[in-house]
Amino acid sequence: MKKGVIIGIIIIILLIVIGIYFYTNQTKEICVQAGEYAGNPSIKPGSPDSYVGECCEGLSRISECSEEELGCGEICSDCGNGICEEWENDYNCPDDC
Repeated sequence: MKKGVIIGIIIIILLIVIGIYFYTNQTKEICVQAGEYAGNPSIKPGSPDSYVGECCEGLSRISECSEEELGCGEICSDCGNGICEEWENDYNCPDDC
């Protein structure tokens, strides 16, 4: 009987630990990766409605356009890494392109 109670307690503890693990992984904020939109391209950058999400660590927002114009989105990029990525150009990331 004692053995059954101990096994039951161990199972309950394991279920609690597994539940906490899955809960914390689901509630982590997902960041915007390099080359993905951080701002809605159909809304002028900087307006509150253009916000999509925060760039992942080490990335910053850059305009997807080559000049200031309506309809340009903001893209997360690792501008300054010495590589001219396909979403970077001499306007939005002159350090790399």
